[in-house]
Amino acid sequence: MIPTLLFLFLLAPSLYAQAGWILEDSTWGQPFQRWEATSFIASPCDPQFDRIRDLMLDSLVRFTGVNRLRVEVRSGSENPVDHYAEWRAAGCPGGSDPAYLRWRQNRYVTVNDNDDSTINEGGFHFTELDATIENVVIPLRTRLEARGEDLHVNLCYVAFTGQNVGGTYIHDRPHEYAEFVLAVHQHLKKKWNIVPDSWEAVLEPDLVPQWTAQKLGAALNATAVTLRNNGIEPRFVAPSTTNMSNAIPWTKQIVAYPNAKAALKEMSYHRYSGTSIDVAVEIRSYADTLGIGSSMLEWWFDNATPDVLRTDLLTAGNTSWQEATISGHFDLIREGDSVRITRKKNAVLNGILTRYIKPGAMRIADSSENRYEEHSGRIRCGYQSKN
Repeated sequence: MIPTLLFLFLLAPSLYAQAGWILEDSTWGQPFQRWEATSFIASPCDPQFDRIRDLMLDSLVRFTGVNRLRVEVRSGSENPVDHYAEWRAAGCPGGSDPAYLRWRQNRYVTVNDNDDSTINEGGFHFTELDATIENVVIPLRTRLEARGEDLHVNLCYVAFTGQNVGGTYIHDRPHEYAEFVLAVHQHLKKKWNIVPDSWEAVLEPDLVPQWTAQKLGAALNATAVTLRNNGIEPRFVAPSTTNMSNAIPWTKQIVAYPNAKAALKEMSYHRYSGTSIDVAVEIRSYADTLGIGSSMLEWWFDNATPDVLRTDLLTAGNTSWQEATISGHFDLIREGDSVRITRKKNAVLNGILTRYIKPGAMRIADSSENRYEEHSGRIRCGYQSKN
């Protein structure tokens, strides 16, 4: 069977894409892996949640190609008090409501489950994580499997400790962090028979005062050993810095630790600051040096346009990419007791490309042209399927 080849023009500066088919032999870079979305859909207390979810997931699977989900787990899950359950019981309030403030001020506070780096299950509450698995992960996985596809679960650790009011934070200690990661894995396996496909180390660690690049390297080094000792093969995504230009210096500190380096499979970054074409080129080059992929995993609020997608794929060499949360792909329209959705402009235009590029596809280069050459305002980008 002749491999299918998808040839794409990403037009600049216009937000438009065209797809066609050609034959090509030359390949370069790492195989493409996944299109990611973050799991948020709506408030879990929204009376229309199930309807909104079904509309969004049906459209997401049909039109966007999303096949990887960022599932967040908060550091405050290690706490004898289930603050999330208390907030849910109060009706998921926001603003200045006391129940919301208690939740916000405690959701990243950690209380050691015991005095050493062993697991006491009673010291953890994964109520929020379980709700995401039941209400988002499993429904999305079911829809993908009906199409003969699978779902990659990227579990993401979140610890925005600047929200804490009092309390402690212990996960910047390597063995305590490793214990927490293991506890999450064991819980998911025991309750849901789910083994995460990857672990995103810390969401935006350059915004968390307790974390440094060196600390993150030490924590991932200890975690890789802990997971392997418990029969789990570690696959890390890091550093997911909010500043794109921080990705390389943080990654260099991580790979200074041999076990962390061996388990690092993807160098991730966000685009909220420090962006430039030069940084994108450097990211691709450094990821190639490590033999791993790169990924842009957050620039929300309708910023992830086709032009951004083009730069991340062609210049930064991304093997995974995130446009938005699930809800960020759509406008939600409420009409009395009914709801409907429409796809946002980026979701429509990016989807022309993203729904056709599947896991394992290889970027292709035209042997007669430089692979980065721009001509007539266009950049050539091709992908060859693995089948």
